[in-house]
Amino acid sequence: MNDSRTGVTSAIGKWIAGILAAVLASVLTFIVIREIGDANGSPTGGGSTVVPSTDQRPRLTVQQPSGGRVTSDGILCPPTCSRLVDPGQSVTLTAQPSAGNMFTGWGGACTGTGACTLVMASDKTVSAGFGNSGSPDVTNRQVVRSGRIILQPGKGGEAVANCPAGTVSVGGGHWFRSPFGVVVDVSRPTSGQGWYLHGFNPDSGAHDFEAEAVCATVRDREVVTASLTVQPGQGGATVAICPAGKVSTGGGGSTASLVIDVSRPAISGQGWELHVLNVATVTRTATAYAVCATAPSRVTVTASLPVEPGSNWAAEAACPANTVSTGGGHFFESTTGLSLTVDEPSGKGWDLEAHNSTEVHRTVTAYAVCATGS
Repeated sequence: MNDSRTGVTSAIGKWIAGILAAVLASVLTFIVIREIGDANGSPTGGGSTVVPSTDQRPRLTVQQPSGGRVTSDGILCPPTCSRLVDPGQSVTLTAQPSAGNMFTGWGGACTGTGACTLVMASDKTVSAGFGNSGSPDVTNRQVVRSGRIILQPGKGGEAVANCPAGTVSVGGGHWFRSPFGVVVDVSRPTSGQGWYLHGFNPDSGAHDFEAEAVCATVRDREVVTASLTVQPGQGGATVAICPAGKVSTGGGGSTASLVIDVSRPAISGQGWELHVLNVATVTRTATAYAVCATAPSRVTVTASLPVEPGSNWAAEAACPANTVSTGGGHFFESTTGLSLTVDEPSGKGWDLEAHNSTEVHRTVTAYAVCATGS
């Protein structure tokens, strides 16, 4: 009887050991396959789970220039305008103008006309301007204002700044008297030669605003658009892309009572980016507008600062020497409790002023689009 039980126990033990051995072999095989796949830098097939890349190295991006190129180790722009860099690594960019052009200055993370050397602790974007050595890209530049328009409580209104004959709008913006109370939902070039502004007043008091157009003479000016549909409670972005050989000198957006929290030159340098928030209960449409021209010297510069709780913030994104601003824009870290009172051209670049009515810090960034001219 005891021998019988011992035999059964032994058989069960061998059966369990066989199962464990098979499971262990499968696990080891999976590990080996994963290791081989990872070493080859490619996913391992057969339905196994592939871990996404966790590469956290900072990225250096060069806005694609016209009239020259930018070079560095791993960058020859165009066409290769972006690369990952080891944290803390020093990178030097070199600007090389094409025949008949000259280098006019750096924009973005670099400034001036000297060497552009960056220590890459985070993502950075750089632009390089090249201008015709014989003539500037922008002439007859001037700023035209519409005059103040009064918006009554709960009402909307529009303003148009018209450029003088012989010039066209290359960019535009707005100015408010009050630090809050008006929401701009349309700021774009007109079908003619000016800049159109529309806003609505959700406040209990009357407020005024005005449109401002940057007018100038440029080469091959045209306006391109791109539209998107935004669902209720959602945000969305689109980019109006300029044709090959042209860059954006300015831009804007058109919505139906939506919040425009981003209106700025596209990272590529060849368009205009628009991001909106739909706080309505129905689907809305938004359109980005890019004013495009042949302007090899074009660069973008930025200025960012936090807006303290309950205060105003003002700053100027200043253009490099020997250039003028043709357009500008903004970027909000958060739109909650923020309002833009100034988004306009200045004597040296682009001015932005924001009011923070919340109890937390917010961040706003001003963008200036600059080119050689007067």
